[in-house]
Amino acid sequence: MKPMQSRTWLMTALVCLVANLVACDSFKSPTERLERARQSIAAGESGVAAIDLRKVIASEPQNAEARLLLAELWMRGGDPRSAQGELDQLMSMGAMTPRAAELAGEARLALGSAGELLRLLDSGKLSPDEPAKSVLHARALRMLGRKEEAEAELKRVLETHPSSPMARVALAEVLAADGRSEDALALLTDVTGDPAAWLLRAQILSRRGQFSAAESALSQARALPTSRFSLPQRAMMLTSLGDVQLVRGKVSEAEATQKELAAIAPAAPATQLLLARLQLSKGQYISAIGELQRIVNAVPDLLRARMMLGAAHLAQGNLLQAESQLAKVVDRAPDNIEARKLLARVRLQLNQPEAAIRVLTPALEQSPEDAQVLSMIGDAHLRAHEPDSGIEALEKSVRLHPGEEQLQLALASAYIFVGRYPKAIELLQSMPRSKDSRRERLLLGAIAAGKGPAVARTELERLVAEQPDNVDMRQLAAMYYLSQREPDRARKHLHAILEAKPADMRALIGLGRVELLAGNQSGAEDAFKRAARGNPQEPAPQLVLAQLYLTRNDAAHARSALDAAVAASAAPADVLNAAGLLLMSAQRYDEALERFRRATEIDAGNAMAWLNTGRAQLARDRSADARQSIEKALAIQPNLVAAANALVLIDLRTSGPAVALARVQELRRQHPDDASVMTLEGDVHMAAGEYREAARAYREAERVHPTQIVVLRASEALRRAGMDKPEAPLTRWLSLHSDDSTIRAALAQYYTAAHQVAAAATQLEMLDKQRPGNPVVLNNLAWVYHESGDERAEATARRAYELAPKNPSVADTYGWILLQKEKTAMALPLLEGAAGAAQEDPDVQYHYGAALAAAGRKTEARQVLTRTLASGREFASRHDVEKLLADLGT
Repeated sequence: MKPMQSRTWLMTALVCLVANLVACDSFKSPTERLERARQSIAAGESGVAAIDLRKVIASEPQNAEARLLLAELWMRGGDPRSAQGELDQLMSMGAMTPRAAELAGEARLALGSAGELLRLLDSGKLSPDEPAKSVLHARALRMLGRKEEAEAELKRVLETHPSSPMARVALAEVLAADGRSEDALALLTDVTGDPAAWLLRAQILSRRGQFSAAESALSQARALPTSRFSLPQRAMMLTSLGDVQLVRGKVSEAEATQKELAAIAPAAPATQLLLARLQLSKGQYISAIGELQRIVNAVPDLLRARMMLGAAHLAQGNLLQAESQLAKVVDRAPDNIEARKLLARVRLQLNQPEAAIRVLTPALEQSPEDAQVLSMIGDAHLRAHEPDSGIEALEKSVRLHPGEEQLQLALASAYIFVGRYPKAIELLQSMPRSKDSRRERLLLGAIAAGKGPAVARTELERLVAEQPDNVDMRQLAAMYYLSQREPDRARKHLHAILEAKPADMRALIGLGRVELLAGNQSGAEDAFKRAARGNPQEPAPQLVLAQLYLTRNDAAHARSALDAAVAASAAPADVLNAAGLLLMSAQRYDEALERFRRATEIDAGNAMAWLNTGRAQLARDRSADARQSIEKALAIQPNLVAAANALVLIDLRTSGPAVALARVQELRRQHPDDASVMTLEGDVHMAAGEYREAARAYREAERVHPTQIVVLRASEALRRAGMDKPEAPLTRWLSLHSDDSTIRAALAQYYTAAHQVAAAATQLEMLDKQRPGNPVVLNNLAWVYHESGDERAEATARRAYELAPKNPSVADTYGWILLQKEKTAMALPLLEGAAGAAQEDPDVQYHYGAALAAAGRKTEARQVLTRTLASGREFASRHDVEKLLADLGT
């Protein structure tokens, strides 16, 4: 036959074959279908069996066996509601066999209908055979919180049915929930053929931290015939196995497990949760957050997903989002110790130690020897300025768990925090070396604080020499030298990492930052680009590249990098949000607003995107639009304090301090320990000119969570209120953060304005060491030297001028100092240039007029000085101008 004729014949034959099969199937009797369904079930073809069973029921609605088999299929497939529907039909037909009754009980337990199940069992409407009836009864009691009654009933069952797997598993569940894990495991020892027993055994072992044994138990469960598992059991087994594999660092095996899980339950939350855990294990936090947010939106009561979302936000530093998610978990599951620990960690990072202690106290009552709880309570007491209580709790945790590395590190950190450097060094040096570089970081910090940076540098080089191939140690060395502003040393260690791992993202981003410190912008750009090329699925390199372009005012390249970051991310809304924040910091408010809007379009439930949209609208003076956006953020996340704070600022702008203060006071009631609300209260009082009240609010905020902005505002409020020691907040901060040049500059400025020139000089000299070659620092130092009669004034002013000859303030200072030393010829051109560039500054104009007078150019001097007085403004040199004019005469 010709080819076309051959294809036509084949199609005709296939059509006929299908028609014949359909015709043949249509003549099957219900009995034949039922038998075929049994064979399909035995072969594991549940879908085929369900089709036959539904056809049997359609033709014979009273067929009890078909309904029972279909109910069993529904239960195995994880659909207890459909199973209950079939079983209720059997009950109404009076065909409730003991097996059907047992299945009906399982369905009601799966649906959480424990009370209804008890009524049916007690009334006799459901009568499974023993021991199933008593086990179901006990499980319902346990679900209703009647644990003692459940335990007693199950023990009675085992007296008469000692080898019953279902009774043993049920009692083991009760004992495990009560913390009696050894007794629970003993009960499960001889139960080897029941998947539920292996799953429970693995769960108990995981809780005890015995992950290797848990993995072994799950592997044995996996070896059982598939027919023994329901779909939910198999999904639970794979989920638990994937979790344990991740804990044990077996990422590739966990990936294979997740794919197997996705094949049987692609849309199940457990499948998505395991995927998110995999993403977290790889450091793909933004992708994981997007995945978890989708799960939480779809299943709000799935507390494990919410808890993981909170943990992911915590890892990313999104503290307010983390607090919101974890607080909901603790509220709905107050006995969840792990959620309490995570929430406490968030509150500690928010510097809310009292709030952390409150959330941890119930956990300590529940588990008085929990090492992590003891450690965090100790940390919280330290931060709450209760050092003795803090150290006591941490030392107790180390005594209870002497080989626990993390507790020793926490105690060493506490010793450093309270200034007990020798004890910290002794403890850290007694610890064996491990993969965790935190020991080395703490040891370096303790040595630097206790013995000086030179000794710390020697120790660091020794550690690197001992472990030259340790990437984390090299990274630590690089970051240490970066903090010490030693780019050459930092660069050496980063290059060593990149020789072994050319695409290492951390090292490349670190190298870019080192090059920026060294003033090598092209080198920084090259490093960030290499990081982006080597990690195309990561948005972070593109974001730092965009930040570099924005600092150079290169908008086109910045936009391109931001677009690439969004394209690289599995969670584009979060990256768009980050991009918008970068644009906001560069004062590109319209571009930022466009990014935030796109984030809300992609993820309408992203509260931070709506909040930042409102912030951008506020920056463009669109208060009404901003209010709408921020109210949407609060509707999504009612406890988002930053959004409520933003509404206060809008009230302040549109309705005045009284309305704003009323909202702040309500926020204080809702969030009594939140430093941001206290700070906001201070801001409102400042706007109203109520400086004493502002100082009080800022002081409260400083006690709870001291930050740069809080201490700066506290100092200004004290100054404006005319209160004692307005510099005190600044000096308190510097006693703990001696390297903070911003606060030190503010303190120097205060001392200068207060004419405390010796104190100002001390601060400026320290700043000169921290910011070597900074012309502004040198200019101010030259001025206070001049004020105090210090001979170093001229040389210091000259250094500043050489660094910034076009800065009028710097030229004015240098010129004035020269003029006072009667070096008029040198001073005059400097002061003339400064006066030309700063025509609105009356003090600079006075200096120029004085130089003209000293040079004998009296007419010009009178013109400059007269013009300066004509503005009518008050300024520091006004009296001197008037006196000089009088001396010059007419």
